[in-house]
Amino acid sequence: LLPHRLARVPIDRAQGDSLIAGARVVKGALRIRATRVGDQRAMARLDLLAEPLETGLSPLQEQAERLCGRGVRVLYTVLAPTLALISQQSLNAVLAALGLAALLWPGRNLRAASRLPYLAAGTAAAARGIFYRGASTIERAGATATATFCLEGTLTTGAHRLLETCPVDGESDNRALLKLAMGAQQAALPHPIAQAFQRHGQDRRIEPANLRRGIYLRGQGVTATLPSGGSLVMGSRALLLGRGIGVALADADARHAEDRGNTTVFLALDGRVRAVFCLSNELRPDARAAVQSVIDGGPEVAVLSGNHMTTVASLARDVDIQHVKAELNEAERGEEVRRLRAEDGPVTVVGQLPQDSTALGLADVSLVLDAAGSASNVGDVVLATSDLKDAADSLLMAQAARRTVRVNVALSAVAVGGLTLLSAAGLMPMGLAPLLMLAVDWRVLPTPSRLAEHLMANSGT
Repeated sequence: LLPHRLARVPIDRAQGDSLIAGARVVKGALRIRATRVGDQRAMARLDLLAEPLETGLSPLQEQAERLCGRGVRVLYTVLAPTLALISQQSLNAVLAALGLAALLWPGRNLRAASRLPYLAAGTAAAARGIFYRGASTIERAGATATATFCLEGTLTTGAHRLLETCPVDGESDNRALLKLAMGAQQAALPHPIAQAFQRHGQDRRIEPANLRRGIYLRGQGVTATLPSGGSLVMGSRALLLGRGIGVALADADARHAEDRGNTTVFLALDGRVRAVFCLSNELRPDARAAVQSVIDGGPEVAVLSGNHMTTVASLARDVDIQHVKAELNEAERGEEVRRLRAEDGPVTVVGQLPQDSTALGLADVSLVLDAAGSASNVGDVVLATSDLKDAADSLLMAQAARRTVRVNVALSAVAVGGLTLLSAAGLMPMGLAPLLMLAVDWRVLPTPSRLAEHLMANSGT
């Protein structure tokens, strides 16, 4: 199907996957369960991007609200005629100054100047299947200091392929080792690595071994009991070392694979390493361009992974990411996000659920791929696809909206105050101020379509 209105490239959807209303079926048929209806739909709630009571005020909206407060309005309306009196102008001039103040008071356009860019950004993004939670989300996304990409399934395709089985003695039966690996990995399904083992065995008509007490250790691997009663441990280098199993005999083959950016999985039987499996770890075709777009926008870019450092560093080099954090379990990835926030400022994490839930939950902005239309309330920014270009553009559009709000609010405040004071003091014809204000209005309060085009052009999307 085509996942959103502006999509041109069809994507596959399977049972349990999410989609949004407006997706067009190209091939096949759908039976759907509506998880969000009426006002709960993201498209129906776009107007809330301009409603701070619903979405939370951005800092600039708070400033605009303070400038539009009742006390400021009274002070502002009294100030103009007072200046006219001080400058010894006629009663008519004083009344004209009062009318001018009422005409130009800040609330007339400051509120709109602080809200319309967020609404325009949200509307333009929604047409591409990108949905922001609210105006404060766009503000935080636009202030991102570090954009952190999770590796597995985000920068990479997530579809592994078993490339090689390397027995440590060079003589063991690869077929027998694969049977054990398939049996063990059944406990980890539907993890992409477990699926890769099952596909590889099915293609060769190999049946998985019947193991007992298989336990999946998230982010580490699998343990199980052999039919003979012995132990099986299969997973990362750290998992085996943590259980007192040396990996030196398989380390040379593993490092050779990791240098090429491949993922390695170790297999130990009865406390001894017996083989290492090498799996492909392919980057998404759009990964390099998306990362470069984010770098060009200003934020630092980092990558988080539980994979081996050599593997992650090799893949990161291919997309020009210099900050690599590897060999981290789920909790450690969350702590790394906390550290980046404390040291560098606002952090946006780009990932998928459920595998990246901890890192996403601790970010200032969680940007979740392939999640629009899901039943749960996920992410600050959700995408209808896993397109990394859309992920990068969502940050660039937020930056453009944030810049536009700042320029518009500053220009509006300075213009209103300056024109009123100059006119009240007799330094400018009073009839000229409203005309000049119309020109300012044209700049800070454009039509939604012109504002959306302006944001798209400023963000380079």
